[in-house]
This record gives sequence, structure tokens and C-alpha cells, in this order.
Amino acid sequence: MQGYRYDSTYEELAVLNDGTMVRLRLVRPSDADLLVEGFEHLSEESRQQRFLSAKSRLTPKEIKYLTHVDGEHHLAIAALTRNGEHGLGVARFIRLDEPPDTADVAITVIDEAQHKGLGYLLLMRLFEAGRERNVAAFHFDVMADNRPMLALLHSLAPGVTEHITSGIATIEIPLDRVARLDRVAQHGASTAAYNRMARGRMTMQSMRTRPFLRHASQN
Repeated sequence: MQGYRYDSTYEELAVLNDGTMVRLRLVRPSDADLLVEGFEHLSEESRQQRFLSAKSRLTPKEIKYLTHVDGEHHLAIAALTRNGEHGLGVARFIRLDEPPDTADVAITVIDEAQHKGLGYLLLMRLFEAGRERNVAAFHFDVMADNRPMLALLHSLAPGVTEHITSGIATIEIPLDRVARLDRVAQHGASTAAYNRMARGRMTMQSMRTRPFLRHASQN
């Protein structure tokens, strides 16, 4: 990952809308306990939005899959408390086999950290990391009744098409269509200008990536 900003050395402090400071870095294999703890802080509704079905626990195979990422085909950015002791959210992309320049996206923010702009911040960082790796488009699967999430995605790339099948809305966003608002806060803590822009977006909460269970079962 030479030459990437978002590599194993990446670490950033950012300020959320309410003044909370969070630490961002890539997910590591040693984050298994943080992942499990974060899952326990997801409400039933948040789990439903993330996995598109009821889910009471993560299996050991799923935990390994979610924490052992290669940083190129499967990349995950974690948001932690400032001291790094507790997980607040994760944004990840997983490249599709075909076409390989398109990736599925999943974003999860624990309930206590929602409505503060953290999901939006993570998504902006994920867009930048995808551009670094020549990802051309992000694929999103969202529950069709999650209108705030869908409104945000449409605001990021006006004119994209939304398809709904069996209660699931699918949107594909070309990365070059998204304004690079993340550059405002690219060094150190977020600026006031960045926070004003983040407050203007709907808060992201939980979103599932299609290959989650399929890929986990194969590893």
C-alpha cells in the first residue's frame, strides 16, 4: 500500500457535530474484541439495517473475515473513542469480482454515536481511500424505507438511479461524481467549515454490503 494515505500507518483525530473527538484508523486483526463490543451496542433496528435480516451474534468466522482485511480488495476504516479503547463505527468496501473496479459498501455506527455526523465522516474517508485504489464506483444496498440514508446518497451524486427489489434499494455511485468534501478535514481534527457541511447531510447509521455473509462463509 505504498503511496496511500489510508494505509496501516493512517491515523486521524476528527471532531463530530457535538464536539466529540474520535480516532480514525484502518481495522486490524487485533480489533476482534472491539468489533464484538460494537455489535453488542447495535439495536435490533440497526442490526436489521446493517444485515438486512435479524442477527443476534457474529460467528467466529465472520469476526475473522471482518478484521483480517487486505487493505486493497477489502478495506475497513474504524472510528474509535479518542483513547482508542472503544469502537464507535466502521466503514468498509469489498471489491466485486466483476467488475473489479466496483466495490460494495457497508457502514455501521453504534446507536450511541448516531446523529452526530460520524457515518458521513466515515463515508467521505472511504470515498477517498477508494479513489486511491482506483475504485471507480461504490455499490450500496439499503432498506427501501431508510429514506434518510437514500436521501444522503442521492445528495452526494445527484441523478444516480435507484432500483428497488423486494424492499431493498440499490444505488451505484461513481466516485468521480462525488464532491471531495473530505479534503476540508484531511489533516488532523475537522474544521468548523467541515462540521457545517456534515451537519447539512442526513446522518448515516447502518448499511449492509451484499457479499458480507457469502464471502465470510468462504473464508
